[in-house]
Amino acid sequence: MAKKHGMDKDGWIKVCGYEPGEGMVCDYMRPPQLKGIEDNNGWNIITDDLEFTTEIFWLYNSSNIDLFRGRLFDDDKLPIHRYATHYQPIEKPKPPIY
Repeated sequence: MAKKHGMDKDGWIKVCGYEPGEGMVCDYMRPPQLKGIEDNNGWNIITDDLEFTTEIFWLYNSSNIDLFRGRLFDDDKLPIHRYATHYQPIEKPKPPIY
């Protein structure tokens, strides 16, 4: 069976081939290593125009993931943690129902 391959921006590969009695058959697959590519595993890039609704974050700086509480920028809009490149907000949980 001859196959033709192509990958889209989210890592999905369309694999097509000729099956005797069925004609051209196509299927989509993605390597498991690319799981989470759609949302960067929940991480957001830090930019200077962010508006935050929480004060507790996970911060990432290429070698560590640290828990941080406070503002990401000082009064001059400069990053407090200058080596941090990404963040994940930690939302306050809702109260229990019962």
